[in-house]
Amino acid sequence: MKKTFITRLIAIILLSSFVFASACGEAAKTQPDVTTAAEIDGTVTEDLSSGTTDRADYVDSVPDGLDFGGARYNILCQKSTDLSSLAAANEMVSEELDGDVLNDAVYNRALKVMNRLNVEISKTVVDDVNKTIRQSVAAGDNAFEIVAAYAYYITPLALEELFVNWLKIPYIDLAQPWWPSTLSEDLIIQDSLFFVSGDISMRLLEYTYCMYFNKAIAESWDIPEMYPLVIDGKWVLDKYMEIASGVSADLDGDGKYTVNDLFGTMNNHYCDVRFSCYDIPISKLAADGTLELCVMTEKFVDVYTRLYEYYRSSDAIYRHVDNTTSIKAFKEDHLLFYPYLIVGAENFRDMENDYGIIPYPKYDEKQERYMTLAHDNYSLMCVPLDVPEDSLEMIGAVTEAFAAESYRTVTPTYLEVVLKNKFLRDSYSSAMLDIITSGMKFDPAGIYSNSLGDVLHLFRGVWDGKLDIVSTYSKKEKAFNKFFDRFNEKYSELGD
Repeated sequence: MKKTFITRLIAIILLSSFVFASACGEAAKTQPDVTTAAEIDGTVTEDLSSGTTDRADYVDSVPDGLDFGGARYNILCQKSTDLSSLAAANEMVSEELDGDVLNDAVYNRALKVMNRLNVEISKTVVDDVNKTIRQSVAAGDNAFEIVAAYAYYITPLALEELFVNWLKIPYIDLAQPWWPSTLSEDLIIQDSLFFVSGDISMRLLEYTYCMYFNKAIAESWDIPEMYPLVIDGKWVLDKYMEIASGVSADLDGDGKYTVNDLFGTMNNHYCDVRFSCYDIPISKLAADGTLELCVMTEKFVDVYTRLYEYYRSSDAIYRHVDNTTSIKAFKEDHLLFYPYLIVGAENFRDMENDYGIIPYPKYDEKQERYMTLAHDNYSLMCVPLDVPEDSLEMIGAVTEAFAAESYRTVTPTYLEVVLKNKFLRDSYSSAMLDIITSGMKFDPAGIYSNSLGDVLHLFRGVWDGKLDIVSTYSKKEKAFNKFFDRFNEKYSELGD
């Protein structure tokens, strides 16, 4: 008997745990085989979120009875203002209850961990984390137990031998669902792991790439139902370009396309995700544990060339100017598809017409799952090298308990209350968020792009007007390889 769309949708929710694929079971890593035709009969009334895995009672592996005698756990945080539901400084620790559900969940998370392990959790907020941590480690003042820092900028400090290897810290259990599986699969280089993220950083979830679509435009232009397309595994690059190409109109009749007209999609700057969503690896680990550059493949050239030609094939593709203008265009029904971030939903709360959220498309139907990554301003956690060795047990236990409590309380609060109740418009969003977040990918060359000649930025040439990627790459290849050689040399010294 053919499965209905709603049956398959519920199946996905039951097989997912909302956040980043974990090593706790294959069901969390892969998406169901849904190749049969999708149907929507318009009679769905179930609360689709009710079938999700209950996180509240999920037990972590931190032993009961640990008591660290009021030890300090001071977190160095970055001061910033951005799209986040919480300022970066409040991502880890909130100083007081204020009635906001997310703020209070963050406050209570720290309180629970403090009471459980008898520690004092605090934060220090600075304008420049990198400068602060360099000075602190050089002075050996042991000012911080952990650092929560802007991902792109913090990673080069590992090569300066400023951080402790997480694999040497007790109680950190990378098999648990609050740590993305790709941490252990992709980021352990030469037996070292200097950065972790996951549920412990709400910003990782917030800044995950996704795509929004305008339901009013889709309906008026007879666009296929997007959710079944995703569920059936048919939301692929060709389909994306086909649908978007069919939607355009000179609404003001002035004979040219401007922000006042209708577009199928846009060529915005959120392009680094293309490596992940089309399953194009940038690097790989060699047999000797070193990192190798492997980006220049037929698939990369194919995707790059097709995107370049597509985004320049018609005036009826919106040219991204800035986020404010693009958000306004989407809200006012001038864009069918808007590639953006999960946190971007907060901009659409007062949008008159409905919108939906879906993953970026796959490369083709053979690709097993939808994949994504997070914009590089999420938080990576690292431990300063100058912490006393006898503090590592406490740091590991608190960090693991902190991440687990995030999984149980903070993440569900953000997804269930902040996103679904305030910003997202339909019950199918639960399954879409599952699909999006369970496809989180970390490529080592992406994480360390700042130290590797910004190799992650190669797709930006599509928007910068560089047609011949083979020629562009050939001019940079020698420099890239030098960056990789230097990186491997530095990394080999870290274990000495």
